[in-house]
Amino acid sequence: MQFQAIADAFNRVLDHMIPAVLQSDIENWRRSRVLVSVLLLGAVLSFAMFMVRVLSSGPPSATLITFFICCALILLMWVLKRTAKLALVADWTIALLLIGILGVIYRDGGIMARAVFWLIALVVCAGFIGRLMSTRLTILVCILSLLTIEFVLATAQRSSIPLDHWLRWITICATLVFVGIIATAYELIRHDAEKRLFEAKRQAEESAKLKSEFLSNMSHEIRTPMNGVVGMLDLLRKSSLDEVQAQRVDVAQRSAASLLALLNDILDFSKIEAGKVELESIDFDLEQLFEDTVQAFEHMASSKGLALQLDLQLGGHARVSGDPNRIQQILNNLIGNSIKFSSHGQIEISGSVHAEGEFLQLSASVKDSGIGISPEKCARLFDAFTQADASTTREFGGTGLGLAIVRQLCELMGGRVDVESQLGVGSCFRFTLRLSPCRNPSTSTTNVIPQSQQGVVASENFPTMHGHILLVEDNLTNQLVVEGVLEQANYRISTAHNGREALDMLRRSPGFDLVLMDCQMPEMDGFAATARIRQGEAGAALAGIPIIALTANAMRGDREKCLQAGMNDYLSKPIDATLLVQMIERYVYQRFP
Repeated sequence: MQFQAIADAFNRVLDHMIPAVLQSDIENWRRSRVLVSVLLLGAVLSFAMFMVRVLSSGPPSATLITFFICCALILLMWVLKRTAKLALVADWTIALLLIGILGVIYRDGGIMARAVFWLIALVVCAGFIGRLMSTRLTILVCILSLLTIEFVLATAQRSSIPLDHWLRWITICATLVFVGIIATAYELIRHDAEKRLFEAKRQAEESAKLKSEFLSNMSHEIRTPMNGVVGMLDLLRKSSLDEVQAQRVDVAQRSAASLLALLNDILDFSKIEAGKVELESIDFDLEQLFEDTVQAFEHMASSKGLALQLDLQLGGHARVSGDPNRIQQILNNLIGNSIKFSSHGQIEISGSVHAEGEFLQLSASVKDSGIGISPEKCARLFDAFTQADASTTREFGGTGLGLAIVRQLCELMGGRVDVESQLGVGSCFRFTLRLSPCRNPSTSTTNVIPQSQQGVVASENFPTMHGHILLVEDNLTNQLVVEGVLEQANYRISTAHNGREALDMLRRSPGFDLVLMDCQMPEMDGFAATARIRQGEAGAALAGIPIIALTANAMRGDREKCLQAGMNDYLSKPIDATLLVQMIERYVYQRFP
């Protein structure tokens, strides 16, 4: 433990001494750490040798050499910190250490001096940190310098170089070359590995980008026809139908809702995997969310003879801040599974909230008396596309994505999910989430629309309104759906097929109260059209007209992109008629209170 603490402290010192600009690149960061280590350890060792020579009254020349090396190494650390010139400092470090070692070798009698072995370490350092002073150049300089020192000493003594000195020189040369080959080979292998790692990282990033683009396109392409299917079925159900026709439309609506739920699961899972899920942080009533969610399943449970029991212990934290729709999605998956896999008994839903520092922790569970799961299969229950066994899929259906999404959402919200189950007795799913205290306790909380209704055009009777709406949409089916919804709400609608046509219509007829803008259209898309409207190209009086985006893009960042383009709000397809009308009312009332 003490060694680990010392290592951690040393690493912190290294990171503090490396300039931030060098830490952004992995290659420069690695070389910088080695260089600073050499400088720091060299300075400490030089200072220790200097103190030993001072205390032992060693030769003044050797004492001065060690003192000079210590000061120079400290100076180089300062230069690296101030200038971040890694190559320059690395070359000067190798040159300085080489001069210092050769000076000590000369002072101690030439090639027979013990300091000769420091040249081996210098060759290794040159391979790791040197640029100009690379391994080969350092070896060559060392060999020639040793030979020069021997000739100088032999000349000064008026004698020839002894045979054992020549043998020592040959041995040192061979050792330096061998170490240099090993160091060079290591550097080449490491560089090749880093190159491959970089290429793999680039390919992974490119793959993630392509996956994100494909997901965005698929989201658009799937939601656009689903908007037409769900919307037209709802409009058809409101028309004059006999009993048989109404029953058939109801079956088609339920099938469309099931298909939409399946598509949403697949898209949600893909978005989470691609890191494209954006969590909201809004104030809402947690108790109301639980009650509304449980109530939405009452009919499904009662049709199977099951009782739903809700037990909440919120401890004064009924109003919280978080993402209510994602929390409801978790509850929907768990409660829906419990009902699907149970044929008798009851479903118990419980929840409690307690403070953890500045946050709140929601602990909830869903317990059933269903078929249960064997212990060996519980471990992989939260894996994608996994169910307890194949027979479960055949009997009950499902993609096996619901629990995988639950796990990922819990982790995104700082919590976890687990299960306790006994085959033939039932299962209990428990999850925790991190929430925040309500930021505006005095304001009303957000109403959450049950997910079973999200994306399905509602059939409520709309209030009587009057207003002129410009619908900018290139898809004929979507035009018919939105026109049908707004006509039932007593709005007057005009339709443009692209952004350019919308600008022309706004210039000719400035009496519009609001614009419903699709984003992807030919000739001029919704973003460009919105920018031109805000710039006054449709007339100064309409520069501030409310613009609501109606788009099949439902990826992370799409809402922000719409708002940055100048749009006032955003609805993703399939369009919820109730939300659409309520949003229009809000902006029209703000414009004409």
